[in-house]
Amino acid sequence: MKEITKYKELMSTEIAKSFSYYLNDESMKNRMFSVLKESDIVVIVATGFSLVAARFLRLILREIGIYNVFVTTPLEYIYYVSNNLFEKKENITVVIISYGSKNIDITNVVNDIARKKQHYNLSIFTANTKSNTSHAILNLGGIVIKVNNTILDRGFVSTYGLLSTIATMISVLNKYVNNKNITSFFSRKNIKNRLEIYDYTISNEILSELLLSDILISLGSYWTLIPAFDLQLKLVEGGLMPTLLFELKDFTHGKYMLSTRRRIGIIVFSDNRINDIINHIHNLISKNEIPILSLKTWHDKLLGVVDLMLGSTILLLKLSDLSNINVLRPKYIPLWGRNLYRYNIRRKK
Repeated sequence: MKEITKYKELMSTEIAKSFSYYLNDESMKNRMFSVLKESDIVVIVATGFSLVAARFLRLILREIGIYNVFVTTPLEYIYYVSNNLFEKKENITVVIISYGSKNIDITNVVNDIARKKQHYNLSIFTANTKSNTSHAILNLGGIVIKVNNTILDRGFVSTYGLLSTIATMISVLNKYVNNKNITSFFSRKNIKNRLEIYDYTISNEILSELLLSDILISLGSYWTLIPAFDLQLKLVEGGLMPTLLFELKDFTHGKYMLSTRRRIGIIVFSDNRINDIINHIHNLISKNEIPILSLKTWHDKLLGVVDLMLGSTILLLKLSDLSNINVLRPKYIPLWGRNLYRYNIRRKK
């Protein structure tokens, strides 16, 4: 429980700090929005937990009327996407999301752009503005957007680093999003309060039942699919539980058949748009002795996503505590896994 108390303090401080960093920087806001709005295509490149932030950014851009947005991994970008984009020669913006900006795959994306002399609008969201990748983007005339964490999130599974990145995105684009509650939501006091509420309301009893499952299923829809995806990554990369991700209604198309051969547990993320559907599904599932936990937010759209991600982080920490597995600092990481991570995707043509 000490770990949970520590991270509630750390998260509320770092997330609020990241949000406030660009809050009054009209120059950065206008510059970034202008680049995005004038683009024919926006390509967001990310890997690992940054993919959660990438999907979130795609939804924000849709909210402000930018629809031609694609999310790719570095491998997809280098081997499938970049050549097609280059042939079209349109006004293209590439947004890279990399918290530490030292990932070799992300470096390869920037090198690929430089080598092919592709004149894209280039930007990066990162906490490491002094990395070689950040400097390379500046040299290419790009924009480096700082995720302003005092203490870098160095956990094996991301906690406040991912949420700080998302808070930075909202801060840079908030003037174009129609939501009056953004600034008050990102106060340190409110974030701490939301974390405390989730810590209090997520009971150890239901978590203990979920830990008895063979497979966990994480469900959400549209906005709430983002925190569902976040939880899936955290549980899998933390080595805690095999976890599958499904869109809420798509789960009803036969995915429940897993329960005929395996013990399943279900975690559902919902906002006020789909609460009635969630309540119906929750009642049906719980009657069949399948453990199910619903995380609900009354916030809408982007704030609902952040709120639910605060909940999913507390959920992860509590599961970690109950199972006595430190997902943030695993005792053992397989060597072959490290070698997979370090493999340079540019080695073979």
